Amino acid sequence: MSLAKLRVGMTHARIGLTPKWYVGAFRKYLSDMLQAIWTAAEGDFDTFQQAANALIKVVMLDLGLTTDTYIHADKRAIALRDRAIESSVNGVFIAAATPPHYPLTYVNAAFSRILEQPQEAVIGQSCPCIRDDNSFDVIRTVIAEGRDGYTMLSRQRPDGSLQWLELFPAPVHDEA
Repeated sequence: MSLAKLRVGMTHARIGLTPKWYVGAFRKYLSDMLQAIWTAAEGDFDTFQQAANALIKVVMLDLGLTTDTYIHADKRAIALRDRAIESSVNGVFIAAATPPHYPLTYVNAAFSRILEQPQEAVIGQSCPCIRDDNSFDVIRTVIAEGRDGYTMLSRQRPDGSLQWLELFPAPVHDEA
């Protein structure tokens, strides 16, 4: 992919020009050009078809490069967010909203250190906190209302001692 195309795509992504607008411009361009090719071919379908096929190949190549650029920009943004979350000193976890256990689907390194367990050991497990109705009522409420919240949870460490965790739940809905 050429550096110029990458810059164009990155600029489009930065200003919020989504692919649907770019694809719409291609549709308009193709529509206008096909009419011009038909006129130039003077009704000769074979001439029209050869020129139209060449035009479509060029447009599809350009559209593919543009789409690749958007995908590349998205991957870079996602990778940056992933690195920021993973390197945070704050424990971050994601739990699936599937009762009754709400299994953990992601924990960053800081949360793993807080739990004193490797990340792989806690994925798929429910949050290892003691079920305190008041704390979990707060969590259920903020999830139901789709807003941020705050509560304290406790958990029993492997050595039997009690550990308190400040929790700032921030519900994120799956777009699927």
